[in-house]
This record gives sequence, structure tokens and C-alpha cells, in this order.
Amino acid sequence: MKISVKNLAAITVIVLPLSLSAFNSKGLSTGFGEHGDITDKALTDLGFSAHARFIVEKANVSQDVFIRQIHLKRHFDRLPNERMEKAYKRSIPYLERERERIMKYMLAGDYKRSLKAFGRSLHTIQDVFAHSNYCDMTDADQKQFVESVVGLKYDFPESAMIVSSPFGDRADRYRYSHREHAKDSKDYPEGPEAFERAMAGALEASSRYAVTVKEELAKRLDEAYGKEEAETRSEEIWGKFRNCE
Repeated sequence: MKISVKNLAAITVIVLPLSLSAFNSKGLSTGFGEHGDITDKALTDLGFSAHARFIVEKANVSQDVFIRQIHLKRHFDRLPNERMEKAYKRSIPYLERERERIMKYMLAGDYKRSLKAFGRSLHTIQDVFAHSNYCDMTDADQKQFVESVVGLKYDFPESAMIVSSPFGDRADRYRYSHREHAKDSKDYPEGPEAFERAMAGALEASSRYAVTVKEELAKRLDEAYGKEEAETRSEEIWGKFRNCE
């Protein structure tokens, strides 16, 4: 029997619900699981309003809903036998497109849609810490890894590993499968310490990414209006974005 790509995708969603998500997207204190907790902590510390955080967190966990689950680029997942760097580089253009949406909607005054794009981006950024060997890297490689992810760069540490997706990952020639090496919860094989280190990395990256978004806003306004006017406009726009009602 021939199965089309479209039908295969549908079957995959039924058989492997939430299989590509890193961390959990439901439960716990925020109602959005670990993704929600990471995001809520990062944005609270940066002064985001409760309503703005809710919009971001809801968009964040939407990455684990239905067909989005099997989009490898949204989760920094790797095809079995695919090179690590190739998998990593698949997600960077996706994040670049989402950042353009953040900027486009923010500058147009559509703060809700901008926050949604921001939330989707944070999910993908958070996932790579659970879907990699970040917690086992040297301090220097961890720093390079965070800067690469947050800065949307291709400066991928040679020591970095990305888990293969659950689609046949037992056959992965690198033997770095999702089921054995993802740090999605304290119950995964690598244990609670690896999970906590992945959470800490994701929290740091989430906070730093929010700062880079603000810096990108200031840069674009500076180019359009000059430094003096850009500072005033930047603070005004960022304030409305951060306190969206």
C-alpha cells in the first residue's frame, strides 16, 4: 500500500503525540509546563506584564500542537543519520524568519502578533538545550553554544550533539537518540541533574534572547531616525510590547 507524505504526517501525529517536544508543555505552576515556567521566569525578571507573558507562553507551547510537532526546524531535531551541524542550521533560518515577524509587527504596533512570534521563537530556542549535549559541554563550548543560538549564528561548537527525532532513531549511526538523550523531564534516562542543567541553559538563553530583540529594535530605529529620536521611540515601543494589554 502506498502512503503519501501527507498521510504519513497525519499518521505520525496520531502515533507520536508530543514526541518532538522538549520539556513539557502542560501542567506545573504556569499551566504551560516547563516551557511555561522557563518563559515566565525569564520575562518576569525583565518586567513583562502578566498578560504579555500569557500571550508569549501560549504561543510558545503551540509549537507542540498537531502538525507543528513534526516540524524538525521548530524543535532543533535531527533526522536519523543526519549530521549534527546540518540539523542545527535548519532551525536558524526559521528563527530568523520569526524574528523578522517580531520586528515587523512590533514596529507596526501589532504587539499581540509580535508577542506570539516571540513566544514561538522562545520555544525553539529552549528546545535545543533539552535536545543537545549542552549540559555536558565545556564552559567555553557552552558559552559559544548560547551565543550562537541567541545570536542566530552558525558558529556551532564541534563538540555539540543534537538528538535524532523519534522517527527511527534506534537506527541513528551517531547513537544519539531522542529517547535516550533528550532532557525533556527528570524521568528521562540522563536523569534529573542533566534535566536541571538543560533548564538553566534554556532560562539563560530565553532572557538573553529577549535582550537581543530589544537591541535589534533599537538598531533598526537608529538606522531610520538617528540615535536621539531612536532612544525615545525604542523605549516607548518596547514598553508597549512588554506591557501589552
